[in-house]
Amino acid sequence: MYRKTNMRPLTLALAATGILGLIPLAHAGVTAQTRSARVRHKTNQQSIAVGEVSSNVVTQSAYAQHTPELPKQKHIFKSGISSKVLGRKEIEAAGPGAGGAQMLNFAPGVSTLASYGTGAAKAQISIDGIKQGWGNPKGSEAAHSIAISFDGIPMNNPATGLWQSPQVNQPSMIQGIHVTYGPGNPENRWYNNIGGGIDFVPIQPTNKPGASIGMSYGSNDFKNIHFDVRTGNFDGFSAVLAGGVSSGNSFLGVPSGTSLLSPSGVVLPSNSYAWFFKIRKRFRRGDDSFGAYLAKGSAYKPYDIPVSAASGTTINGFNNTTGKPIPGPLYSQQTSGFYNAVPYKIDSNSTWMFYNKLNVDIGAATWLHNDIWYRYGHRLHNRYVSYAVGAPNTNEYNDPHSETYGDKLWFDSKLPYNKLGFGGYFSA
Repeated sequence: MYRKTNMRPLTLALAATGILGLIPLAHAGVTAQTRSARVRHKTNQQSIAVGEVSSNVVTQSAYAQHTPELPKQKHIFKSGISSKVLGRKEIEAAGPGAGGAQMLNFAPGVSTLASYGTGAAKAQISIDGIKQGWGNPKGSEAAHSIAISFDGIPMNNPATGLWQSPQVNQPSMIQGIHVTYGPGNPENRWYNNIGGGIDFVPIQPTNKPGASIGMSYGSNDFKNIHFDVRTGNFDGFSAVLAGGVSSGNSFLGVPSGTSLLSPSGVVLPSNSYAWFFKIRKRFRRGDDSFGAYLAKGSAYKPYDIPVSAASGTTINGFNNTTGKPIPGPLYSQQTSGFYNAVPYKIDSNSTWMFYNKLNVDIGAATWLHNDIWYRYGHRLHNRYVSYAVGAPNTNEYNDPHSETYGDKLWFDSKLPYNKLGFGGYFSA
């Protein structure tokens, strides 16, 4: 079941006033943009008086704010670049528990492979055969060759090009997704756009205040709660705060005698959360915005169900205490069926990032854009058994992390018969 409620403007304005009084203490120095200045901004924005209530005043949808990161169909048609924009209808169709991979299933030419129905587990994404992420037991051609960004800020590990879908796990805060097929336009291209690019665009600060909260419950004990609060425009400032938490189990069951690391039982638990904050200041010739994003997803990974019996592996799984398989029939499709599997590791992927986006009209039909960002990524890979590999590889603990910072400076100039973009970026 799913329920969503909207707060009235007066209530929200009062609440937002209190929230904004606290936010600077927790987010001092944090950065991001609201809206690219490639579209000229209007300065005569209307504000809602806190002391006045009108039945004609309504809250603005969190997904209604226009952003150039989500081009309209007319722009795509004229651009010469093959791309697709997924809107709220496609994102909502993926379900409240969808992760970045599941949301992309509605884009032509994009396929995903994952062992869970929720966004907490990692998955493999493919655009016309070129892949990003792990999830396929077989080899991956041109793996990690798709650039992923959040609000236009790159999320890939610069050393490996890797990105994992649990880093975007709350569809409620995603306004739209821009999928580019192939390298795309150089102005928006990163170092690994070989197979394409995917930009997850979050909800933006709105001109009018508003808030919403949603709760969901589904099969396999799936639970989700999410919210967003928007301050509206006050003297050129506007902000949005959004978050969500999910938990659930896989549709696969595990043997009752198998001991999981935490918690133990006969299910494969998963959990995820994400938080997003963005504040924008509009001025006469542009805007400056600051943002912060934090997300994490963690889930057990089941061992692939073999067609024929796997030597040394039983349907009862592995005993962590004795270091040996629990006696029983050999593990195979005939003995386990399609809805029972043996767990062998737990994966956790997290990221947090801060960014600033500045857009200024510098005259002569030219706009200056500058993005500055810092991102921290962390992956925990804890494998407590490796069937049919041997004792030296039975236990495996990987705890890699990456820290990325960068700056992108570019200009857009409107010429008599065309538009010219030029600039560059630095990332390390």
